[in-house]
Amino acid sequence: MQKILFERKNEQREFPLLDQKISQWQLWAIIIFVAFGFIGWITFAANVQPKTVWGLILATSLLPFAIILGGFYFLSNGAASTLFKLPKLRDWGFALVMVVLETIYSIVIGMVLNHLHIATNVNAVASNISNSGDKIKTLQIVLGTDLFNLMGEEILSISVFLAIAGLLFHYFGRNRKVALGIAYFLSLFIFGLLHYHTYNWNLAQLLLVLPGERFFLTGIYIRTKSIWPSFAMHYLFDGGIFLITALA
Repeated sequence: MQKILFERKNEQREFPLLDQKISQWQLWAIIIFVAFGFIGWITFAANVQPKTVWGLILATSLLPFAIILGGFYFLSNGAASTLFKLPKLRDWGFALVMVVLETIYSIVIGMVLNHLHIATNVNAVASNISNSGDKIKTLQIVLGTDLFNLMGEEILSISVFLAIAGLLFHYFGRNRKVALGIAYFLSLFIFGLLHYHTYNWNLAQLLLVLPGERFFLTGIYIRTKSIWPSFAMHYLFDGGIFLITALA
C-alpha cells in the first residue's frame, strides 16, 4: 500500500472514504454538505445573540455541530464513526511534536508578514476576548463553546480531505499516494478560505497562515487515523492564544 507523508510504513489502520469505497455522489455530497454547512454555521453564529450562556452554547455550537456530524455520519454510511477510534499512546507524542512545530510556524510566518509590511487581522474570537469587560468570563465561554466548534473544524478538514482523496482514488484514476497528496493540499486551502469571517477576508492569513497551521493538524490525523489527537492539539493551540489574550 502506497503511503503518504506522516503515515507509518507498517501502518495497518485505514482511512475511511478512501480505503473503504462508497459511491461518488456520497463523496461529493459530503464535501458540499460539510463545507456549506460550516459556512452556514459561522454565518448563523455571527448573527445570533442568545440571552444566556447556555443558549449561546446550544444555538451557536452544540446544535450546528450535531447537524454537521449527523449529516456526515449519514452520507458516509456510518464511516464517520471510525474517525473517533481511540489513538495509540505513541500517537500523542507525535501530536505534541506537531503542535510545537505549528506554533513555531505561526510565529515565523507572522514575523515574515510583518517584515514584508503585509497587514493581518486579529482573530475575531481573540478580539471579542480582548474587548470584553470581563475577559476571564469570556475566555471561559469561548473554551466551552470551542469544545464543539473546534471538533466541528476537525470534522470539516478531515472529511473534506478524505472525500477528495476518495474521489481521486476511486473515480478519477489517481493512485493512493497521489490522491492523498492532492487532497491534503486542497483541504488546507479550503480550511483557510472557510475562515473568511474570522479574519475579515485577509487573504494573507487565509492562504498562508491558516493552511500552514492546518498542515500540522491534518498531519496528526494522517499519522494517528484518529480525530482525537488533532482535536486536542487544535484546542491546545487555540486555547493558548485565547488565554494569552485574556491575560494581556
